[in-house]
Amino acid sequence: MPRLSRSDAVAAVLAVAAGILGVVAGTGPLLPILAVGVVAAGSLRAVMTQVIVAILICPLLAVIANDDASLLSAAILLGASSVIFLVRALAAPPLAQQRDEVVAARIVLTLAALITAFSLGTFVSQYA
Repeated sequence: MPRLSRSDAVAAVLAVAAGILGVVAGTGPLLPILAVGVVAAGSLRAVMTQVIVAILICPLLAVIANDDASLLSAAILLGASSVIFLVRALAAPPLAQQRDEVVAARIVLTLAALITAFSLGTFVSQYA
């Protein structure tokens, strides 16, 4: 597993803040679970997971926020955390140089992010 840097720590703090704001916004465990997923994907340098969070999940959360400042802030912080982790992940070694367990964990996190994005998209299309 790669060493964590200061930018990783900043991204993790942003994700934790997003999780806390999500709880304040009344999302229950949704935002804290997403924050844990972003930090886990960041520590594994899962590029595709961070792209899905930054491009799909955070904008969908912003649409769902619908004038809720704390949920909108949580979406912005989670997106910022994901982008920071994404920049760090782009410098990671290629998958061919990674252990099989790391590659499998990246795939699982990416699939979880895709399922979350589709679920949020369905919610937005039905209720927003």
